Amino acid sequence: MEGKYLFDGQRDGEEVLFMWRRHPWTMARQAFLTLAGTLIPVVAFAVFGASLVTSILIAIWLIFIPALVWLTWYEWWNDIYILTNQRLIDIDQKQLFHRTVAEVPLENLQDVTFEVRGIFPTLLNYGNVEIQTASFTEIDMVGVTDPQAVHQAVLRTAAKLRKDNPLITSTQIKKKPPKRQLG
Repeated sequence: MEGKYLFDGQRDGEEVLFMWRRHPWTMARQAFLTLAGTLIPVVAFAVFGASLVTSILIAIWLIFIPALVWLTWYEWWNDIYILTNQRLIDIDQKQLFHRTVAEVPLENLQDVTFEVRGIFPTLLNYGNVEIQTASFTEIDMVGVTDPQAVHQAVLRTAAKLRKDNPLITSTQIKKKPPKRQLG
């Protein structure tokens, strides 16, 4: 698997184990809006016939709808979650010129939970995975396919890292000093 996936900021000896995107069904709202936008020129043609208004609406449609489809795809394609043998990285493409990147070292994981909520997410098996660390950093993996498998992959990778590096677990767990008895 080494060399199969590479990304900017990848560290020496760091291997990409998994890469996830949001489920395609998470774009359903944008698809519905695109379909509704497509009906506007059709209705205008039925009401006004071949007029200037219809021609203007079709011209706007030919520019706006393909741009909307491309932007929706661009945001979906660049919204990525990467699990390596050292950390979990969330690349969140919010808009065309707005990207947020967060990362969590696997040795700092405190809690990993997943949620599947609703009819379509249950039928299509997608949902959210929430990851929290001791430093209150939180990564929300929204709309990923098979959230239970994602949940297990993150937990297993973190457990393997702790098992392979016993120093990580001993420095992360602070032991209380023994109590002194008086008298």
